[in-house]
Amino acid sequence: MIKENMIQLSACDLRVIAPLQGVGVLALGNATCSGAPDFHQKPIFKNPTPNPMPTQLYNMSHLAETRKVLRKNMTPAELVLWEMLKEKKLLGRKFRRQFSIGNYIADFYCTTEKLIIELDGQQHFTKEGVEKDKERDKFLAELGMKVLRFENKEVLDNLTEVLKKIKLEIAGQSASQIEKSFYPNPL
Repeated sequence: MIKENMIQLSACDLRVIAPLQGVGVLALGNATCSGAPDFHQKPIFKNPTPNPMPTQLYNMSHLAETRKVLRKNMTPAELVLWEMLKEKKLLGRKFRRQFSIGNYIADFYCTTEKLIIELDGQQHFTKEGVEKDKERDKFLAELGMKVLRFENKEVLDNLTEVLKKIKLEIAGQSASQIEKSFYPNPL
């Protein structure tokens, strides 16, 4: 095996390998080990620069300890809501707590619905907190996820209404999925 700019290439697959500055690796030919390279084929460019989007998006290992600490030190509002979400108690949906997506840790996440539930404490209401939440919500929306935000006080004072909003969000998503299956796009 030849290791060139972090790309492994088999000597049997490629006979001519020429590194190009700033471009990556240019591989010419499509020869077998016994034959000569075919120089009439188009060059194959391989870019060794890493993908800016991590290949592992969920529960990355560098956040494992943080997730564990957050699970052990849940706020009173998180504990109350978790009691209602765990063990598929809410509409049979499985929720995970302190689940990381990219470099963000969601308070609660339902994988089947791509639904994130965030409970906001005081730090979320500062100018910096609001900006961070906007950036985070934009990132998650680009992944096709929906974020529902509730204040800690709202969960503690009016749990029934919070659960109703979560159920409506799940039911709304389910209804739209059912509608798409009955009424496919004619184009």
